[in-house]
Amino acid sequence: MVDRLTGEIARSRTTVSVSAYVGDGRNRWPAVHVLDAARLYRLVPVISLSAEEVPGHFGWLAAFARQDLPASGALTRKRLGWQPAGPGLTGDLETDALSRN
Repeated sequence: MVDRLTGEIARSRTTVSVSAYVGDGRNRWPAVHVLDAARLYRLVPVISLSAEEVPGHFGWLAAFARQDLPASGALTRKRLGWQPAGPGLTGDLETDALSRN
């Protein structure tokens, strides 16, 4: 799903010459900084659920939670010339950046 959205954003860049928002721009998309989300996840215990337990725990998100969603920024890099500047996951973990923030 996320990879599909990223692909659509990258594709639109080649066919549309403007960025846009809906209506007066007051619609909200909840978001949190990735480091804040990581710190939050580290506060709760993590368990593995059986396939039968997934719907009871995740509710309507169960269909998404079951998915294996590999992602790549290759298409975005190619189409938009985007180059990520932050540390990669391995580098971030090696420097323990999450615990310092």
